[in-house]
Amino acid sequence: MLDTVSKAEAIGTSGPPFGKLGVLLQRLGLRRQVLVILHDVAIALASLPIAFMLRDSNLTLTSFRIDHVSAMLPLLAATAALTILILGSYRSVWRYMA
Repeated sequence: MLDTVSKAEAIGTSGPPFGKLGVLLQRLGLRRQVLVILHDVAIALASLPIAFMLRDSNLTLTSFRIDHVSAMLPLLAATAALTILILGSYRSVWRYMA
């Protein structure tokens, strides 16, 4: 009987990977690589205002800094996405996460 049961069914993990998140990803048609790329770009975008806040030592952004940061964010997003795609860093992440 155990011969005809798949390994996933035998250990009780026959559902989609990541549970409800896996179902959502399947419905949206997104692949893990897309989420990795979006996550990496979001982290890069979040790092810019944080860097300016740490640089000024008072952990606030003046209106002058906000204008600079908002002007640089589109360029940073494009650069980060292009770099991630060219270097292929989104492919190697899952080798170490699994």
